[in-house]
Amino acid sequence: MKKNSRTILIFLSIVFLFALFLDACQGAKTPVNETKLWPPIEPFQSGYLKVSEIHEIYYELSGNPEGKPVFFLHGGPGGSSSPYMRRFCDPDKFLMVLSDQRGAGKSKPYGEIKENTTQHLVEDIERLRNHLKLEKIILFGGSWGTTLGLAYAEAYPENVSGIVLRGVFMATKEEIDHFYHGGVGRYFPETYEKLLSVLPEPSRQPLPAYLFQLIQEGSQADKAKYSRAWAKYEGKISGLEIVWDGSMSTHGALSEPSLREGNGTERNGRERNARAESEFEEWYKLYPRHVGRGRALKAYTAARKKTDHATLMAGAKLAIGRYRDTETQFIPHPATWLSGEYWLDDQEAPSRTKEQIAEDAIYASIGDNT
Repeated sequence: MKKNSRTILIFLSIVFLFALFLDACQGAKTPVNETKLWPPIEPFQSGYLKVSEIHEIYYELSGNPEGKPVFFLHGGPGGSSSPYMRRFCDPDKFLMVLSDQRGAGKSKPYGEIKENTTQHLVEDIERLRNHLKLEKIILFGGSWGTTLGLAYAEAYPENVSGIVLRGVFMATKEEIDHFYHGGVGRYFPETYEKLLSVLPEPSRQPLPAYLFQLIQEGSQADKAKYSRAWAKYEGKISGLEIVWDGSMSTHGALSEPSLREGNGTERNGRERNARAESEFEEWYKLYPRHVGRGRALKAYTAARKKTDHATLMAGAKLAIGRYRDTETQFIPHPATWLSGEYWLDDQEAPSRTKEQIAEDAIYASIGDNT
C-alpha cells in the first residue's frame, strides 16, 4: 500500500508540475502582460542538506555570493523550484537560494509524506539558512510558497529582512471551499463537473479528503483514474483566470478587476461579479427587443462604463412604453446604448429630467437593427 500511495503522489506531482509549466509558458507568450526578466543563469553551487532521518532537501545558489540573500519558496505543496526563478532578481545584487521542499522536486525521497508538515518545512528553511551561514533573508514565495513564507516569518521574524508574495494562497477554509466546493464550479462549471463526474459520490465533502480516500483504498485502475482526474483538475484551474475587459469574458461571465483564482480579494470580487450578472439578467429580460445574448451583453457592459444600472433599467422601461405596439425589427437594437448622447451623470444637461436623458440614451441613434 505504501508503494502504491507513493506512486500516486509522484504521478500527481508530475502532472501538476507539467500543468504549471505549461501555464508559465503561456503567460510568457502573452505580449500584453509580458515582463522583462533577467537573462537565464546557471547556479554556481548546488547540493543536498539532510534535515531528518528520512529527508534530504535539494538546494542551489546563483547570482552574487556576496549579494542580498533571497530564499525562493515554490508552490504546491509538491511543486518544485525552477530555473525560471533565477531570472527574478538582478544577479549582480542578489544571492538567489532555490530549494525543493520535502518530498518534492529533486529532494529525497521523492513523494514522501512522512515527517512532512508545514512546521517541518519552516524548520528546513531555518536549517538551510544556518547551513549557508546567512543572516537576514528575503522571502520570495508564490502560491503555497506564500503560506510557507508567512509561517516562517511568524516563527523567525528576526531573520527576515523582507517578503515578496505573488499569487497569494493562505490555505484558509474559504480558499479551499472556493477551490473544491463551488467557487470554481460557479465560474468554470465544465472544469468542475468534469472532476465530479468521475466520483462515485460527487456530493461528498470535504472533497480533497474524499479523493485521497478513493486513491488510498481503490484498485490500481481506480487509483490511476482518480489521481489523473484530480491532477488534471488542479492543473487546469491553476491556469484559469477571469479578466475584466469591459465586456463578456472568454469564459462567458461578467468579470471584475479583482477576480483572480487564489487572490486574497476573491470573496469581494465574487460578490461584485454575481451582482453584475444579476443586473444584466434583469435588464436583458426587460428590454423589449430580445437580440442575441452575447451582443446584448456587449452593449450592456459598454454602457455600464458610462452610467449606472438604474439608468439602463429606466431607459428599458421607457422603451417598453414607447414601442409597445411596434414590430420587433423597428425597435432599436441595444447597441444604440453605446452611442447614447446623454446619461444620468451628464453634467452638461442639468435642465433635462432623468427620464429624458435615459430616453436619449436609447434614441440617440438607431444603430444596428439586425
